[in-house]
Amino acid sequence: MEFSPGDKFSYNQTGYYILGKVITKLSGKHFTKFSEENQFRPCGMVSTRFGDSNDVIPNNSNSYSTIYNEGGKWINDGKLHNAYATFPLFFRTATGIISTSEDLAKWLIALQSKRLLKKQSSLDQMFATARLNNGNIGGFNKLTNGYALGWPTVVREEHPALALVGGMRSALFVYPQDNLSVIVLTNLQGSNPE
Repeated sequence: MEFSPGDKFSYNQTGYYILGKVITKLSGKHFTKFSEENQFRPCGMVSTRFGDSNDVIPNNSNSYSTIYNEGGKWINDGKLHNAYATFPLFFRTATGIISTSEDLAKWLIALQSKRLLKKQSSLDQMFATARLNNGNIGGFNKLTNGYALGWPTVVREEHPALALVGGMRSALFVYPQDNLSVIVLTNLQGSNPE
């Protein structure tokens, strides 16, 4: 243990891995199948898949990066290179969803209209920024300065938000008080659209 639970914020993806194990155990289906049947399909997310660079996914755009590995050394030459990512099946609770802005919008609408979570209290709990033991919040940086149940949060007086970010190339911000969401998807790893 690096510190007592709740004393500090430290992101890692172990919790997502454990969540995948819990979903698989309770549902009797691999979490990818459970998610496809209970999240993607009911929302009409026809272009969303679990996958990585090894999967052939129709209409998928390749990822690019200006950083590449040569002989174990990372080099940034400012030129575009194909970016390859491999996510083992067990790790896809933490990463590996390939989607479109339209499908993500369908998911957000279903989530906020209580088609996925029936109770407002469940949605409120999912969106609530966690407090550390001392009452403060912890997050990644000045923008995503808090964390909820799997969501980085933007804690501020005006226009607080929840943010899903991934692969240093995608961002989905939800502004619950403003009834607004913004989705930005790029294929340039390191663009950090948040």
